[in-house]
Amino acid sequence: MTTSPHDPAAADRPVMPSAADCPAELIDGWLVHTAALQAGRGTLLFPGQALLLTHEGGALDGGSFAHGVPQQTQLSTATLIQDRRVRRAMLEQHRIRVPEGATFTIGRGTRAALDFAERRGFPVVLKPMVGDNTVETRTGIAGTEELLEGIRDLRVAPQLRPDYTTASYAFTAIHTPREEDQSRTRKNYRYLVEEQVPGHFLRFLLIDGQVVSAFSSPHGAWGLDEGQELRDAVHPTLLAHAEEVAAVFPGLAVVAVDTVLSRGAEVAREDQDVTVVDVSERPWLAMQASRDPEEALLLARRILESTVARTEDGTLPQPQAEVALDVRWEGVSVMDAFLEHVHEAAIAAGLRGHAVAEDVVGGIAAGHLEGPAAAVALFNELAVAGNLTGEHLMAVDSRPAERTGTSGFAVQDAPGGTPA
Repeated sequence: MTTSPHDPAAADRPVMPSAADCPAELIDGWLVHTAALQAGRGTLLFPGQALLLTHEGGALDGGSFAHGVPQQTQLSTATLIQDRRVRRAMLEQHRIRVPEGATFTIGRGTRAALDFAERRGFPVVLKPMVGDNTVETRTGIAGTEELLEGIRDLRVAPQLRPDYTTASYAFTAIHTPREEDQSRTRKNYRYLVEEQVPGHFLRFLLIDGQVVSAFSSPHGAWGLDEGQELRDAVHPTLLAHAEEVAAVFPGLAVVAVDTVLSRGAEVAREDQDVTVVDVSERPWLAMQASRDPEEALLLARRILESTVARTEDGTLPQPQAEVALDVRWEGVSVMDAFLEHVHEAAIAAGLRGHAVAEDVVGGIAAGHLEGPAAAVALFNELAVAGNLTGEHLMAVDSRPAERTGTSGFAVQDAPGGTPA
C-alpha cells in the first residue's frame, strides 16, 4: 500500500489546470467532460474521446459526445466536411469566397503542384485533401523547395507521421499504408495547395447556428497563447457571414469557421475581402483555452447545455467546482505499474482518494477521486488516451459519490480491503 501525506498547499492549487497540461487535440473533449462533471453527471469514457453521460441511477441517457462534438451532429456531414475539395465546392456554390487552390495526387501530381504554386505565386498553404480540418496544415511555404519538402512529408502514411492526429469518426481507408509492410501513402492520396491569403485571422465558433465566440489569432489556427476574444467588437455583417457559412453544412451542431479579413473585425463585410480558409465540425477550443481556460470552459458548457436542452428540455444546474466520484478503470494490463502511475499522477494533480486492484486478471482497478472537476476530467482523459500511465485504457466509468473528506491519495495493489 502507498499513501500520500496531506498536502497543505492543495487548497491553494488552481481549480482549472492549464491548457498546456492537455494535448491540443484532446482539449474539446476534456472541457465538455469537465462541464458534465460540474453539472453532477456521471460519465463513461471510451477511446477516441467517446463520452456518454449518465443520470442518477446510472442510466446512459444524458447525452453523448466524441471529441466534444455532440450527438446532434450528423456523421454524414461531419465526414463530408473533412473532404476539403467537397467543402470548397459547396462554399463556392453559395458564392462564399475561398482561397484559390487545386488538389493533386501524391505521386504523378507533384510537377503539376509545383507548376500551380509557381504560376499563382508564393507563399502557399499545403493541406491533406482529406482529414481533420486545421490539422497538418502547413502555412507560409515560401518557395518550390519548401513545397517539395512538404509534399515528400505527405508521402509517409498519415498515422506514421510524428504530429498526426485524427478524429475517431474520421476517414480511415486512405490513411492506411498502401501495403501492410510499407510506410507510404496510397496512390489515391491527394493534397491541396492553396494561396496564402494575407490579413487578419478570425475564428468563429457557432453552436446551433449562432456565433458564440470570435477569436482573433495573429499566427493562424494553431497560434496559441497570443489570441484574444473579439465577439463583442465584431461587425454584425461578419457575424451574419459566419452564420451563412455554417448554414451551408446542415447537420452540424457545432461549427468552427476560420476566416481571413483584409481589414479587420470591426469593418463591415462589404467593405473588405472576407475569405473562408477552413470549416470544422469540431469546436477546436485549444485556441481559447490557451488564452483563458475558464472562458473556454464556459463555451464547452454552452455546448453541453445545447445537448441537454434537446434531450431533456431542461437546463444545467449551477456548476460545482469540486466533485467526488467513484471510478472504475478498465483495460489495465500491468496492475502494479498502473497503480503506481495513478498514485503519482493523482498527487501531481492535487486529487484526493484511493485506488485498488479490483480484478487483476480482468484488468479492472477501482477507486474514489475528489478534487476540482477539471483536474478529475483531465486525469481520466489522459488515462484513456495513454498519456497518464503509458497504456491505453478501454474505459473509465465515473459516478457521483459522497465526499469522504480524505486527505492525500492511497493505492493498494491486492484485491479486497480498504486502502489506509
